[in-house]
Amino acid sequence: MFDALRERWKSSRQAKELLRNPTVALARDAIQKLWTNNRESNDGFSPQAIQKQAGGMMSRAVEVAYAENSAMKNREFLSGVAQETAILELIVLSNPKTKDVNNYRGIPGVTGDFWNHLPTIGKTDPIIRELLQGLPESAETANDIHDVCLLRYRICHSHMSVHNVLRLHLKDCHTNKDLDWFKPFYRGCLVWEEASIRQNADLPQLIEPIEAIQFHALIEMVEEGVRYPNLEWEHKFGRPIPG
Repeated sequence: MFDALRERWKSSRQAKELLRNPTVALARDAIQKLWTNNRESNDGFSPQAIQKQAGGMMSRAVEVAYAENSAMKNREFLSGVAQETAILELIVLSNPKTKDVNNYRGIPGVTGDFWNHLPTIGKTDPIIRELLQGLPESAETANDIHDVCLLRYRICHSHMSVHNVLRLHLKDCHTNKDLDWFKPFYRGCLVWEEASIRQNADLPQLIEPIEAIQFHALIEMVEEGVRYPNLEWEHKFGRPIPG
């Protein structure tokens, strides 16, 4: 009994020490706002699942806070989860009942027009295929695939949003909000991931392969630490990022 109490006391003390770091403290508040206390995000998840995801978010935030280069460590996490979120966003948008509140379907190369192809995509896209592991084949209808992806999307979108809060805190942004890189980057992820889904499922492409590769170059610029990747991309390819 005393050993358990001592461990709880040590854990509490360590948590208080961590929260003295402003990045960790900000992450805690963001996680509570965007995930733990956000029913729109966590509805349908058990309390255990909610806490597990919150713990994962906090663990990565601590890594960011104590990294040699916090902004780059945060970019690493942000880029990875943004790409997964984009894949899932396209699947969620494929449901005719889903409202496209961000007008992503109007971006050249982005339709999310996959509803009739979801059973195929469930077998050909590695991210979706992994999500569906364990489901019986009889359950892999468009509705089943959409519902599984929607749950995962809400998790990934929350992780992405927390890292975006940290990005702003770490000043990895443009001082002019209209020139900030995150939204153009995410739109680029949507274009690239739709092209990839179509390629894997042998569906007709909406843009030329060279255009898809150009949008992957934007992802690479983010991961390489280019200060303003959206502006660098537009300078390199001589056109604005659509959206």
